[in-house]
Amino acid sequence: MKKQIITLLALFFFCVTLSSQEMTDEQVKMIGEVFYNQFKMIEAESINKKSQESFTMNYDSMQFFEKPLNENEIQSILNEIKNKNSLTISANKIELNCNLTTFESDFLKRDKYYYIEFNKIISSNKLNLETIKQDQSSNEEVSIKFRWKNEVVNLDENAKIILDIYFLSGTDFIILNKEELGKEFELANKKYLLLDIIDNFIVVKPIELGRRERLLSLVNFENNLMAYKNKTSEFYLTEGSKQNPNYKQHHNYSSNALAQSKFYYETYKEDSKISKDKFLAKVDHELINSMQDEIVQFVFNTESIGDKFILYRPIYTKRTIEIEK
Repeated sequence: MKKQIITLLALFFFCVTLSSQEMTDEQVKMIGEVFYNQFKMIEAESINKKSQESFTMNYDSMQFFEKPLNENEIQSILNEIKNKNSLTISANKIELNCNLTTFESDFLKRDKYYYIEFNKIISSNKLNLETIKQDQSSNEEVSIKFRWKNEVVNLDENAKIILDIYFLSGTDFIILNKEELGKEFELANKKYLLLDIIDNFIVVKPIELGRRERLLSLVNFENNLMAYKNKTSEFYLTEGSKQNPNYKQHHNYSSNALAQSKFYYETYKEDSKISKDKFLAKVDHELINSMQDEIVQFVFNTESIGDKFILYRPIYTKRTIEIEK
């Protein structure tokens, strides 16, 4: 399913980069099929979450929010990336590979706890490089590729690669209720609009899309004190931790999110069971070219959204390191 979602999203972004002059009617129809499959993901996610058996527990932020990395963990990752890497430089690509041992038994930490971005190259050669692609693996091996266009990377012997590494340092959250639809709020220096609440999911609109727009997470309350979790979460909090002593009990398995075009929200709101033919009739050249203009987040829960809920997102602190050629 994950591979299918990635494929659909890749095709989606390819589609919206085409101009209306470039598209034939046949291509518009093909793109409409992609959009329809993405639209149905909202319904599928909602049904999937509601089908999971949940339970309530006294609210404790440590059971929902990720625990920030301590200084020893941060230094361990920095040292491994700096000293145990394999750096390959070719015509228009730099590839850094590194086997990390810090979290080798807890792959779920990889994306949430830190991420890496290219900063710059220090070289006697004058380079004006624009990053067009960056990949980072999500398993025990970090594999990062930075690609450029219109220029050959030709570094001198003393060249250095500068990387920015962002580490989880905390969680920013806000307590909201159903009466606050239309409210603007801020999390981790990002502004959002509480757009809608539909059964077991919340629709949030980022005011400005960032380079790495983090999806929000949700704590849903049955009442003011009791919060929902699902049975999968209960398993990981008990048997899962027994099987893997390195497993951290901070993951909120009753919350999930999707980032999609606002067009999907408006269509879902109008008719959540819209037929494929009626949906495809809405897709034309103008719509395709405007699909990225407004993106919203659908934040799902296992139960219908209560009168009180919490939206939250991680806070990261940046460290910069040099990797020698």
